[in-house]
Amino acid sequence: MFTICALYQFVRLDDFETFRTPLRELMVELEVKGTILLALEGLNGTISGSKASIDGVIQF
Repeated sequence: MFTICALYQFVRLDDFETFRTPLRELMVELEVKGTILLALEGLNGTISGSKASIDGVIQF
């Protein structure tokens, strides 16, 4: 069974580019599919995977 999670957070991410690679590696490791957009203003995305995997990405 898959869980779909739509998420956003408005927060200033001055160094958002430094999150890109570790987040991508975590999503691959946890077999989470989807897109998360990172920007100076925050993040926005929709991801899917097992509940445990989604929780792992959210904890990041």
